[in-house]
Amino acid sequence: MVDAVEARHLVITHVARATDSLRRLLTWARTGVETPQYTSVDAQAAEIEAGARRPVRELAADVVATAERFDHAVRTLPDAAWYHEVRMRTGEPRTPGTLVPTRLRELEVHHADLAAGYTFADIPPQAGRWIIEDLLEAQRRRADVPPLRIEATDTGLTQELGTGGPTITGTQADLLGWLTGRTNGTGLTTPAPGRSRGRRTGSDAAGPTPTPHASVLGPTLVPAVPHRPGRSPPAPADCYRGRAHPRQQVVWRVR
Repeated sequence: MVDAVEARHLVITHVARATDSLRRLLTWARTGVETPQYTSVDAQAAEIEAGARRPVRELAADVVATAERFDHAVRTLPDAAWYHEVRMRTGEPRTPGTLVPTRLRELEVHHADLAAGYTFADIPPQAGRWIIEDLLEAQRRRADVPPLRIEATDTGLTQELGTGGPTITGTQADLLGWLTGRTNGTGLTTPAPGRSRGRRTGSDAAGPTPTPHASVLGPTLVPAVPHRPGRSPPAPADCYRGRAHPRQQVVWRVR
């Protein structure tokens, strides 16, 4: 059984190793020589497992050092390299410009994962917007993703996947928590059947809370937290070790 301290050590080590993995992709873009994000899922898990046993001081220094290396790699990337396509561990094609919001997503989401007082509501609104846009843009690159529209009631953010899907409304923080699989959709609503979005007023006009469930249709960098209804979610520690649902994505379902 993983206690809270060990879980935080795993999260912090995961962030540091993920940062190095994104830097390797920048090296690929800069040199043109294929440089895998990770050599294997097992290698990724072993790195995180070993690193999580370190003292807190070493963990913090590791996060700072990897951040500085990534920052340097971004700032010194030649102009031509920004157009060079690389592949994520899952096979998803990316260019360096899309790795920067992915790095931001890693930082902010896993900061909230530490359960140390920082929540999705503390994420700066502009950063939250970039993360949501990054999450949905990743979905747009995949086939057979069900349509969905989200509307943030506090920031005015609207995003749409396809057409004709349910509209999910709530605060940007609640939407972000749901989209990353950290919450079950509490605080979010969707129109009741037959009601127009513009006429919803009050809880009796709101439809059921949306619930994400897991599929293995495509990849995500965010640890795999959403799960199929009726099945137990993966152990949180396994999520950060890289073992749970290595090709998972969130697929939208409204009960």
